[in-house]
Amino acid sequence: MSAAALPSDLFAPAADLLHDLLAVSLTGVNVLHPVYDPSGEIADFTIDYVNPAGQRMTGLAEQPGGTLLTRFPGAVAAGIHTYYQRVFNQGEVQPYEVNYQADGLDNYFQFQARRSGERLVVSFTDTAGQERSAVERALRESQDAEQAARAEAEAQRQRFYNVLQHLPAQVATYHGPDHVYQFINSRYQQYFATQTLLGRSIREVIPEVGEQGIFALMDRVYQTGESFSDPKAEAWMDFTGTGRLEQVFLNLSFHALRDVQGRIDGLLDFSTDVTEQVQARRQLEQLNEELEARAQVRAQELVQAQAET
Repeated sequence: MSAAALPSDLFAPAADLLHDLLAVSLTGVNVLHPVYDPSGEIADFTIDYVNPAGQRMTGLAEQPGGTLLTRFPGAVAAGIHTYYQRVFNQGEVQPYEVNYQADGLDNYFQFQARRSGERLVVSFTDTAGQERSAVERALRESQDAEQAARAEAEAQRQRFYNVLQHLPAQVATYHGPDHVYQFINSRYQQYFATQTLLGRSIREVIPEVGEQGIFALMDRVYQTGESFSDPKAEAWMDFTGTGRLEQVFLNLSFHALRDVQGRIDGLLDFSTDVTEQVQARRQLEQLNEELEARAQVRAQELVQAQAET
């Protein structure tokens, strides 16, 4: 039957027919309109309507409000936002396919968009209800394994940090050649109770130790990978940020940290405060010296007294 021979009432009333067609369609359909930035470029798309199939695929309501990028920020990295811009501005008619794994979605999607006046009409399908090919299944299994490995690595890292957090020592990690604080445990933070350390370079926090050779030691460990340790390193530091230097003695060690390729990308600072022990030992040594000196004086006095008798 030709188009001319179609019954005259087939598409009447058109609004009711369109509503029913969208309701029974197994393909998702949404209607959007562009949002422009001050320069007149399309910055985003407002989501005006999503049909029932599209609602099932995306989890959105029929009239969800919001925009493409507020609802699906991953659309930029996935190329969907750029595809919509091309269709609206240039009339592109090619479909677009993407494996979208963001914003609560995890499926392959195929899009076909078309400009209609000042709106953009998009038809889309996903593979959630379809049998995956062997390649798709292998890719998904590989992605799942990678995600599991990352989750396990993150769990191990968190366990490691939890151990460091509760050690009876001052522990910090630095990132990069500028030695930017990446982690500090509570004992280390107590040293600088009034200062924020994370994200700042140690050169900014305690610049005074540069003249004491500390930065040179850290640079050498970072460059060579050779650890450094000193059981009673002396340092004068401004812990309060007021310019008042305080003397401390540390059982200090620096160790290189490496990335997955084995390249040095940071340092571990592990130290214990031995100020009291060093000062007590020095006081004991001074007392012993004083006692020895008194004993020598007393011995000389006895010798002299015996000589006079």
